[in-house]
Amino acid sequence: MTAITEALRYTDPQDQADRLIWEVDRIVYDHQESGAPTTRLAGTLMGAIKVSLMSDDPGGTLIEKTGEVIRQHHERVQARKDQLAAAYETALPQLEDEYRRRAVLDALELRTAAARVFVATGINEAGADLDATMAAFRRDGIDHEGQRVRLVEQETVNVRGKEHVRVTTALHVAQEQELIRLARTAAADRSSALPREKINMAGLSEEQRSMVTQLGTGGRLAVVIGVPGSGKSTSLAPLVTAWKEDGRALYGVSLAWRQATDLKDAGLVERASIAAFLKRAETGRYQLGPNSVVVVDEVGLVGSRQMLELLRVRERTGAQLVMIGDPRQNQPIEGTSGLELLRQALGDVTVLLKSIRQDSERDREIAALFRRGAAKEALEMKREDGSALLVAGGREATIQRVARLWVER
Repeated sequence: MTAITEALRYTDPQDQADRLIWEVDRIVYDHQESGAPTTRLAGTLMGAIKVSLMSDDPGGTLIEKTGEVIRQHHERVQARKDQLAAAYETALPQLEDEYRRRAVLDALELRTAAARVFVATGINEAGADLDATMAAFRRDGIDHEGQRVRLVEQETVNVRGKEHVRVTTALHVAQEQELIRLARTAAADRSSALPREKINMAGLSEEQRSMVTQLGTGGRLAVVIGVPGSGKSTSLAPLVTAWKEDGRALYGVSLAWRQATDLKDAGLVERASIAAFLKRAETGRYQLGPNSVVVVDEVGLVGSRQMLELLRVRERTGAQLVMIGDPRQNQPIEGTSGLELLRQALGDVTVLLKSIRQDSERDREIAALFRRGAAKEALEMKREDGSALLVAGGREATIQRVARLWVER
């Protein structure tokens, strides 16, 4: 309004018009520099000038019309800000859920989450508004485990010739760093190691002996990785016996109760899922201490968040953590792989490569092919052996063929 008043000091109408047009150009330029939408503002201001110059009272009409244009523009700008703020807040629960399940997202996935919210909230200017919302994610952060945290761009990876930016949260980064620190500290503490002569390894293969030695005589965190069927769980039996004879309190833990029951064969009486174990440790039902041994089976299924919680319990109580699993058997349900982070923390760990579950060398070769992802070659070998059939016709035809096989056998 001050600029318009200055223009009205000119007495000649043409000079007023020239000055006003110059002022409009300046306003438009200022708005462009600020990133605000200007096309509609420029058009309405120019329209106000034309109407004013044709009226009986150009000055009064111009002030009235220009003031109305600017007010309407400010209302539109504020409405857009409110709409973008609503979209940002609506997107937060979706992103929190995504980061609960995965530690790292592609930047494109963040943009897609914002686009889904735009559809729900009725925002139409997808390009500019998406950019504004992405900027808000980076500037203001997102919700993660009940707190507002910033996003962290970790790296750019090339996938099929396209650059993809990997984005995580500051909380994930801090938790992974804490996990690695706790793991290294526990592994270096060898105060719980058993003397080798107290462990009866009769009947075990060389690989299984290496596993038992690693778990029984290592630090307060010991990890063994083995292929399915390598005898990881059953090889625990002599260790369980040695721990019991040494007066240790033993606990068997796995992601789900069904997997925890598999530890029964090794002689572990007290068994629980990870969720139940953590709850019992928190409430005091489990009185853990330096004399406690917690055996975690199928650790390849455990995500980084629960792995960190287990390590925090270990640090608080001084217990010993023994972990066995196979990283390729399945993937964690939540977050990144806790086992992979343990491998980063500890470096080399004992690996059991030979499966004893398969009776013949050919069966073990087929199992190895499946593990490497060579399913086609593995299935071809099984079809040659008559242990796999390819049935045409879909689900119903397959069920009928299985029923005929059952009758025939």
